[in-house]
Amino acid sequence: MLTTLPAGYSFCAVAALALLDRPADQTGPGVDGEGPALRRGISDRPALVKWLAARSFAYAEPPDAADEDPENFLQPPALSALDLPEGAPAHVGYNGRCNKVADTCYCWWVGGTLSILGEPNQLRVPASRRFLLERTQHLIGGFAKHPGGPPDIYHAYLGLAALATMGEPGLKGFDPTLCISSETVRKMGSARGGLLARGDGAGKAEEGVLAMGLELLGRQPDWLVPVR
Repeated sequence: MLTTLPAGYSFCAVAALALLDRPADQTGPGVDGEGPALRRGISDRPALVKWLAARSFAYAEPPDAADEDPENFLQPPALSALDLPEGAPAHVGYNGRCNKVADTCYCWWVGGTLSILGEPNQLRVPASRRFLLERTQHLIGGFAKHPGGPPDIYHAYLGLAALATMGEPGLKGFDPTLCISSETVRKMGSARGGLLARGDGAGKAEEGVLAMGLELLGRQPDWLVPVR
């Protein structure tokens, strides 16, 4: 049963449970966090939500880039002490577990999981947005793993995913369970329906895939044995 895991693993487990509850022909996010697989698979939902919400903390600017930056490590005396301080910090970062620094991708792993669970209100959206856009977004484009680092594709995608999940203007609607845009989900659903129709819905979807591929190619390769 799922209680608390590092945030990335928590996302994988929660998303997998949510997919078990999801109809194959569903083309919208449909996130409410109340499916039977999610209910049975999470033994202590309040503890999981508390753990995820506690992965956020006020990001402190290091006095020098070469310093160890101890203010951005979390070492609480007990799990019950995990919480954000009162007030409105300028920048809120996220980590995956205790004693980890703030990391762009954990804005997604935490935010996406809370969204699937129907708990997006646990996010500090304005301060989290500022952390991404003002601290880990890079001047040359993309997002870095942490403030001051070089950008990379992985963190660029998950940084945008986190912002889309928070409702960032200008970004497409996002499906947190599949970690892709809602538009892509609709296209996948349309493609699936087309393939099933080509296969007459009788277990012949692979023939539909082949037929579609041949249409895109415009001809049948000499080496291809016709499907019987």
